[in-house]
Amino acid sequence: MDNKVAVNLLNTLGNNFRLSIFKMLIQAGDNGLKPKYISEVLKIKPNKLSFHLNDLKKFKLITNKKQGRELIYYANYKITRQLVDFLFENCCIGFETKDCDKDS
Repeated sequence: MDNKVAVNLLNTLGNNFRLSIFKMLIQAGDNGLKPKYISEVLKIKPNKLSFHLNDLKKFKLITNKKQGRELIYYANYKITRQLVDFLFENCCIGFETKDCDKDS
């Protein structure tokens, strides 16, 4: 991952609704979530939710699958892990600190 990609991902997550949606999908795991449920929990109108879901999909932070007549949304763990790894790349190199522990 390069800086440009990381900036786009972080910028996308830098919105209260998108971050909340993303966290919900992370917590939902392999079960994913229906938009109606996300809308009800976050008290967000469906059209506004659709806008935010599309933004998250644009940068591949989430995916969706059709289940019957409904879409189910899922967090993309692969890109999430890549972002976290990128952020911790070279963690604490050259610094003596007890706050940075690569193994935890």
